[in-house]
Amino acid sequence: MKRHIHRFILSTIIVYLTGGTLNSAVADLNVGEPRTVRMIYFLPNDRPHRAEVVQRMKDTILKVQTFYAEQMQAHGYGEVTFRVETNDQGEPKVHSVVGQFPDSHYLTSTSFARDEIEKLFDYSANIYLIVIDNSTDRVNRANRGAGEWLGKQGGIAWVAREFDWSLAAHELGHAFGLSHDFRDGAYLMSYGSGASPEQAWSQLSACHAERLWVHPYFNPNISTRWEQSPTIELISPNTYPVGLESVDIQLKVSDLDGLYQIILFATTINDFSPGRGLPEVKACRSLGGEREAVIEFEYDGDIPSSVFSDLYSPVKHSMHIEAADVDGNVNAISFSLSAISTEPPAPTPKILVKLSGDNQTGTPGAALPHPLIVEVRDKQSKNLLPGVQVRFTITSGKGKLW
Repeated sequence: MKRHIHRFILSTIIVYLTGGTLNSAVADLNVGEPRTVRMIYFLPNDRPHRAEVVQRMKDTILKVQTFYAEQMQAHGYGEVTFRVETNDQGEPKVHSVVGQFPDSHYLTSTSFARDEIEKLFDYSANIYLIVIDNSTDRVNRANRGAGEWLGKQGGIAWVAREFDWSLAAHELGHAFGLSHDFRDGAYLMSYGSGASPEQAWSQLSACHAERLWVHPYFNPNISTRWEQSPTIELISPNTYPVGLESVDIQLKVSDLDGLYQIILFATTINDFSPGRGLPEVKACRSLGGEREAVIEFEYDGDIPSSVFSDLYSPVKHSMHIEAADVDGNVNAISFSLSAISTEPPAPTPKILVKLSGDNQTGTPGAALPHPLIVEVRDKQSKNLLPGVQVRFTITSGKGKLW
């Protein structure tokens, strides 16, 4: 009897993945309880199921849940945390999904597993912690984890099979809408650089704890519906003279429900930076519920994860602004700050081309028969340069010019 039941469930899932019709029991997997983190163990079809990975998922999610609760309490918001989906025994629940393809198909990107899982689970209705058990212990070519924020209710945290609690907590942070913050290696949303092993990833920044307080998974008073987001307008110039020690960035923000928080992000393209190409927190400001405000950030060009960034070189700084209102609705804008040189342009090398009047002889006291005419041209391109003043001088004798 057990053999027949197992065969029925397996065949039902395969029919669903290939476009067939699901029965109601499997269709119920699409959406979990609201405001709930769910877990998925994803296996290529040629990999063995590992019970120890599933058990580690159950143990880890409870540790991550406790970490967030303790950190939110430390920042004054009470011992609040996210809810985890549980089974009938009250234990964290893990859904196992076997892929349609062998291991090699899933090694380069999460997109292949993502597409298959999305046919079974609604990413926009819940936040998912997904463990990919492949042969490289990477979720893509290089990374052991990745996170996606998909709005007020949804998100995905991807981790490789040999994950630990800090990796799971970090990627879930991204799924909750938190970006990298490299200002301190102790912050969860950093890479731990510069911190001792005991301190690395040991705390939420005040900025991120404040943001989580308007996330519906942490605050039951926050609606899961997406409403009108704050408006953001850059009102300061996006250019600055090379050599300044800092640049003032001014923004006009407004929201009918009330403004809650605004964050300034900077992005480095330095190949040696751990956060290269990713927006990272530079400064954070609480807004206290006001409906309209002009916010000013002083940007010094120093990007936390980079040792080579400043305002002294004529480069572009990629900036990003996020504003949240009191109900957790978020809007963002991006722009570049471009350095401009204040030095006068170098003079264009010039040449004179003689057209008339050279090598003339004449009677003393009488005018020369031909006028003196020259052209001024660019020395490199030979293009004519109109409007350039030319002065003739007499180097010997008593002649006159008029």
